[in-house]
Amino acid sequence: MHHLLVSPERGPVLVLGTLWPEYAAQYTALPTASGADPYSRAWELLAGRTLTVPDAFDVPALAAAEVLAEGGDRLLADALTRARTDGRMTQDLAGAPELFHRYRNAGPAAKAVLETAMDARRLGVGLHLPQAFLTDYLGQNDYDQLTGDWAERAYAELAEPVHGKPARALTPDPEHTRHWVLRI
Repeated sequence: MHHLLVSPERGPVLVLGTLWPEYAAQYTALPTASGADPYSRAWELLAGRTLTVPDAFDVPALAAAEVLAEGGDRLLADALTRARTDGRMTQDLAGAPELFHRYRNAGPAAKAVLETAMDARRLGVGLHLPQAFLTDYLGQNDYDQLTGDWAERAYAELAEPVHGKPARALTPDPEHTRHWVLRI
């Protein structure tokens, strides 16, 4: 990516992504004089170029969403039925409330698989998580209560669409057989 961004012949390049505030602060902090900067490339990319997305749509943004919904945007119309009072349209459109509800109410196997994926991502493991890696996080008591097809049922539970849309906690990795991608 660095080569792409510093090569003038490549033309204008837009890098668009999301980042939790604590990581943005970590990656854009000025390096200390006493050591190497492990985030120098991220700092080059992010410094002075981040935008903060508000937690909720303000009144004008909700009004604009209403106009789009009235113009036929069924997804916005649906989200407005739930987010009109608190303005949390982005979270609703991403399926966050339902994904969080699923996490809180997941069975032990599905919750263990999801917690493994979340811990792996926090520790810097890539997006593509091998299925065998994800199934090794259960406590002995939970493991003793499982049936033979527990892993398949856990993956099926976590891959269910949210509100009929593709927002899922884990999705099968289309590029790697028996790998999964964490989506939250």
